[in-house]
Amino acid sequence: MSKSCETHACNVTGCCLRPKVPDLCDVWEAGRTTSKARVNFASRKRAPIRLDGFERPESGHLRFFQQGRGRFISYMVLQPHCSRRLVYEVFGLLLICYDLIWLPVEAFDPENTTFAEAMAWITSIYWLLDIPASFLVGYAILEEGTVEMRITKIARRYLRTWFFFDLIIVGVDWGLQIWTLLLLTQQDSGAEAGVAFFRMAKTIRLLRFLRLLRLLKARGRINDLVEQIQSEASLILIGILKMLVFIVTVNHLVACVWYAIGNYDASRQDRWIVEYKVEMKNLLYRYSTALHWSITQFTPASMEVFPQNEYERLFTVCIILSGMLIFSSFVSAITNAMNQLRNLNSWRHEQESLLRRYLRENLVTPSLTARIHNCLNKAMKQSRRRVHEDEINILQLLPLSLKLLIWQTEGANFLSGREICFFFSWPNSTSNKPRPNSVTRSGKAC
Repeated sequence: MSKSCETHACNVTGCCLRPKVPDLCDVWEAGRTTSKARVNFASRKRAPIRLDGFERPESGHLRFFQQGRGRFISYMVLQPHCSRRLVYEVFGLLLICYDLIWLPVEAFDPENTTFAEAMAWITSIYWLLDIPASFLVGYAILEEGTVEMRITKIARRYLRTWFFFDLIIVGVDWGLQIWTLLLLTQQDSGAEAGVAFFRMAKTIRLLRFLRLLRLLKARGRINDLVEQIQSEASLILIGILKMLVFIVTVNHLVACVWYAIGNYDASRQDRWIVEYKVEMKNLLYRYSTALHWSITQFTPASMEVFPQNEYERLFTVCIILSGMLIFSSFVSAITNAMNQLRNLNSWRHEQESLLRRYLRENLVTPSLTARIHNCLNKAMKQSRRRVHEDEINILQLLPLSLKLLIWQTEGANFLSGREICFFFSWPNSTSNKPRPNSVTRSGKAC
């Protein structure tokens, strides 16, 4: 008699000969939404590491975040590709785009508006809160295929990478905000010191350009958003849109610098804004004129504005040389992207062309033609199937361990939300009914 039978009263014939019931591993939970990330998520709680039969003692700060009062902080850690984090990053990208557009426009000496002041405070508050929020976002470990969710590891990585950069930019930004408040206070009081502070307004505007250094972080956020797109045609269109935005942004920056050079030395009369009487116009006319000049330097076009002194002439030469390279690269990239977009649906376009020719040559009525096109469109949508593993030859280069992880993720996604019952019946059993200890997916008897 086996040990299992010795521990309980066994009166069933053949009990000791029955195979052991396998346990159902808890690899997924009911109602759990699977992540679209391409990596496996590391657990927030990991078992202590054992060395030579002894457990390694956990550090004090690790016990604080896992078992102590700081445990609730660990539950606040977000996955890097969750919906809340994506919305947060999109809002940050919009603020970066606003700084990229509005900060160079300050070269035209625009009037202070309530909207500009509100956006300045919103931007400062957002990036101030972004520092503690960066401690609560997991990061992917591509070498291990996991996402680190432990707050101690996240904090250590952030302190080594972007923390001091963010701290310097935020410190300068808030220093400028306080300085601006002091300027307004001195101006309202009418003190003579207020006039001296007000003359430093241009210095404040120049220092605000340090906020554009956040563009270094914008690329990573854009890549995280693009990874959520699965359509090849959409990726190509987004690539074209990125190139168009790049060209427009470059022309915008060049236009602002061109006006700043013309407005730099007010004592000189040989300036293009004086020669063409632009400085007396409104903001929209001045900006559109500078933008028009900027676009003509990148394209074979001309306008009535020309450089009037050595600084403007030297800047024009530099922009023309740069424009030759940028414009030619832009045209080449757009051409390649459009060719890729055509090749994606080349077979379908060819079949549609032959179909139209066939229907026209056989004098098919318009009503029947419409029915044929409608039916074929539905059939084409239904014929679209998922990509299988055997169709991707490059996956054969992966090791077996990574293949197993892919199969596990694929199976978990397939089983998610489905009710699955596993019945184990014994060969010698006289009844076909499931036993009370049957294992079920939902935890209930089937």
